Amino acid sequence: MFMKPEVWNTEMWVVEGHCGAEMFPCEYFSATDAIDHSSCDPHDVSVEKKAGWFVRLSAQGYTDCTDWQGPYDEEREALNELADSFDLCQDCFEPCEDCTCREVDHD
Repeated sequence: MFMKPEVWNTEMWVVEGHCGAEMFPCEYFSATDAIDHSSCDPHDVSVEKKAGWFVRLSAQGYTDCTDWQGPYDEEREALNELADSFDLCQDCFEPCEDCTCREVDHD
């Protein structure tokens, strides 16, 4: 699979507005930076620091990645939610229709 799971146990700024929620790692962004980098109207957002497990798909060596999801209490929970969101096998993270790692039905 081109994109691989990336999972962090960290703190993120969660910026919420009319465009939904966007997450920015606290170690790289201040709250103000997170608001400035958000696609939401900066005058109509809330920002909150949240801790836990966050996950996304990332193409290592490229800038392509999905939005962060989280926070989750456990790493496995984060990975399972990621797999469910993109219809991926929870063991190998290949698309369910392409997975050959299990002999069970993915439905």
